[in-house]
Amino acid sequence: MVEELIVRTRAEAGRNAVDVLPGGHLFIETDSPIDTSLTPWVPLLTPIAMRRGARLRLDGPVATGALPASRAAQKILAGWHTNLTEVDVEATWVDPAPSGTGVGLFFSGGVDSFYSALDHSGEVTHLIFVTGFDIGLRKDWLDERARAAVGEIAEELGVELLTARTNLRRLSNRWCSWGKQYHGAALAGIAHLFSPVIGTAIIPSSHAHPWGSDPELDPLWSSTVRILHDRPASRLAKTARVADSDLAMRHLRVCYCTHPGEYNCGRCEKCLRTMIALYGVGALERSDTFPHALSPRAIAGLELKAGGIDFARENLAQLRSMPVRDRRIEWALALALALAPLRGGLRTWTRSLRRSLQAIRRWAHRVRRGLGRRLRPGQSAAPG
Repeated sequence: MVEELIVRTRAEAGRNAVDVLPGGHLFIETDSPIDTSLTPWVPLLTPIAMRRGARLRLDGPVATGALPASRAAQKILAGWHTNLTEVDVEATWVDPAPSGTGVGLFFSGGVDSFYSALDHSGEVTHLIFVTGFDIGLRKDWLDERARAAVGEIAEELGVELLTARTNLRRLSNRWCSWGKQYHGAALAGIAHLFSPVIGTAIIPSSHAHPWGSDPELDPLWSSTVRILHDRPASRLAKTARVADSDLAMRHLRVCYCTHPGEYNCGRCEKCLRTMIALYGVGALERSDTFPHALSPRAIAGLELKAGGIDFARENLAQLRSMPVRDRRIEWALALALALAPLRGGLRTWTRSLRRSLQAIRRWAHRVRRGLGRRLRPGQSAAPG
């Protein structure tokens, strides 16, 4: 029997909320006018249903174009990922309400989104900032500072700000890879939530293909809102463009590893690669959100994974092309690249060892529990 993922609306003030059975209670909060139908939940839940191999049944109205969009996106996702299978999506079709005329841009404050905001200046009417995707719901200190920064950015760019807060990743992380499979669908769902305000949503371009947000995949989620994947450009080209903006140099945020009181930690792979790129174009000392000095020791200690290796190679080529070269930074980055395969193998071995130890502990627990059941009758029969 095919499992069903059932989605039912739940009336809550200020929220688009649903119960997903099995799964739990999901919500998206915003102060802006929103689409209260189940249309936004089609892209939000399709990849999860595909991962579970479950029929997706939405007990409520869905705009007519949403289900064909889901089928088209499913074909691409299933072709890219063997653990995703195409599933049926059922709902009550309705004619969609007229969409807004605005052009929204998803904006986190990082290099990709700043580049798109600068590149589409005069076209974008709204920035869209989401809490619960890259900023966890428990990181109140970072959310508060990032929201304030994005508010200042929107005001200086002369656009309006749309904000949302959601617990969606509580469910999606159990089933899907956020980066490889899911985040494009998540952004498309939020875009459709804001359909009373915007008719087009731009997703800043990604660095890899295929990816969860991808130029081939993102437009397929379009129904009440047209979804666009922005024009691709190399990370170094984007950084050079962003470095020319005083606004970006005041507010640039790329870090997911912050501790309370931090905006960018300045230590993680994402911070260091951005700092190296800014250093390469002579802009690191103008940044208000990063340390102004690079540590060769920190760079040499980077544990580079697949995407990070590509960025590190770009950074190294950039450093070697500088008129005045810092050999210590070059050598440190070259060492991190040379050690990447060894460190990757060590991570794989460590994960394998950890899984083996966990299996042994589970086996030992079952043995102890079984022996305990066998010994209890004899113990209870012994004279007191």
